Amino acid sequence: SKLIKKHLDSKRTNIKIFLKDISYTSLLLFLKLIDNSDSFISQINLQDFLDILLIITILDIEKTKERDYFLKDLLRNIMFGVNISDLAFAFEKYYDSYHYRHIRKSIFMGLWINFIGFVTFKDKRAERFIFLSGKRCFSSRNYKSITDNNIAHKKTAKNKLYIRLNDIYTKKISKIIDISYLMNIWIFLLKITNLDILFLIYFKIETYKNFTRLFSNYMFRTVNLYIRSFDLTLDFFLKSVNAFSNKLKVFKFEGTLNSLELKKLLGICTNVKNITLKIRILDSEKLRLLIDFCLNNPNVFCKFLCYSYEALSADIEIIHQIPNNFMFYAMKCQNESPSPHLLATIIPFFNLYHHSYIHSEFVEITKNFGLFKCFKYKFIEFHFEQNSRPYEFKKKDLKLLRCFDAIKYLFFANVSVDNEFFMYVLESKTIACFQLTNFICEYDSKYFERYATNNQELRNFVLSNSKSYITSRFLVYLRKFEC
Repeated sequence: SKLIKKHLDSKRTNIKIFLKDISYTSLLLFLKLIDNSDSFISQINLQDFLDILLIITILDIEKTKERDYFLKDLLRNIMFGVNISDLAFAFEKYYDSYHYRHIRKSIFMGLWINFIGFVTFKDKRAERFIFLSGKRCFSSRNYKSITDNNIAHKKTAKNKLYIRLNDIYTKKISKIIDISYLMNIWIFLLKITNLDILFLIYFKIETYKNFTRLFSNYMFRTVNLYIRSFDLTLDFFLKSVNAFSNKLKVFKFEGTLNSLELKKLLGICTNVKNITLKIRILDSEKLRLLIDFCLNNPNVFCKFLCYSYEALSADIEIIHQIPNNFMFYAMKCQNESPSPHLLATIIPFFNLYHHSYIHSEFVEITKNFGLFKCFKYKFIEFHFEQNSRPYEFKKKDLKLLRCFDAIKYLFFANVSVDNEFFMYVLESKTIACFQLTNFICEYDSKYFERYATNNQELRNFVLSNSKSYITSRFLVYLRKFEC
């Protein structure tokens, strides 16, 4: 602070230009506070608060314990001031302020952690779940969840801000709902923070009601919005105020939607770039809504997942209109139609997500590859447990596997793998999760050293119950995965 004061006295004009729209009084207040933290009293207004956050960003003050303590005291001061008089803080005036768009996200992270710590009485588990776990991306290995983050994690770039709330931790923070000054701070932080991911999980009606009050009349300033819910409506997003800001690029929803709710939801998603929806059953009415939406919004890519598609009520004319920006996955296809040609007619237009292949020892696996390619499976399990010995992949098997351009998750049981098989995994541009169990492994580490190939796509590589010894030389191969 002494160095800043020295420059302030000698080059006051340059300092003011450097700090752009920050007021001179805010700068003096900042210098006073960093020299004497005991001077934190009810003297900071919201403009000073935002100015000081921007000063910390412009001066590139790195995250340290001292900075964390400073932000904690700064937030406590604002909360104390709001508690004394809500009228002294015109929050709405600053929602579209120049400042918050330039404040570093790590600073907002510090404010959020301190606020949640105050509300939950420094519950570290709550802090880790709501914020720190967000440093891992939300990805899925199987069909159970489109936003499950318990299987595969991928480190993200620095300066990202994620918030995740579920039934347990929403209950912990719901106490602020009936305390006006805390709700004001909550809403203020939500409206000035640009999130990278907001992930809401609710399975209880109590959590749904709390979400309704916590996010009432609030436009989500987030790039990615993920929502998981079962048997509960999405009413608090389908309100008169558009909940989706122009910053929203990715929207994922898993839950229950009737046709009317789906129509309303799609109506507010026209500016979203990528939409992923997962519901249990899809019928012709919902499929028509989705196809019409994609036809009318060619710049929006929509991926739809359902557990069951009612093929009996399929309208072939509608299915033939499926555009390129619509991807449809079904776990299974219900077909009680007397027409044997119905499934053959609709197969080219939709994809099945998961398939568990159980091999018969006297049948060539390549006979089923046409089926795998046709349905564009994302997740395939190959089970060879019925074989008397581990299945050995032939060159033609691997050649056909390389033709699958949709597979992301692969599982093999009771197989014998070699250099060529491992090279197939290494060279794949689509596989994200790979697992071998009950296998025999034959490889030559020098074989992998001859290739400069690296892989940045695979996030999960699992080997279990190996029937052969794996030496440390296998690390030569594993080092080629750079994720």
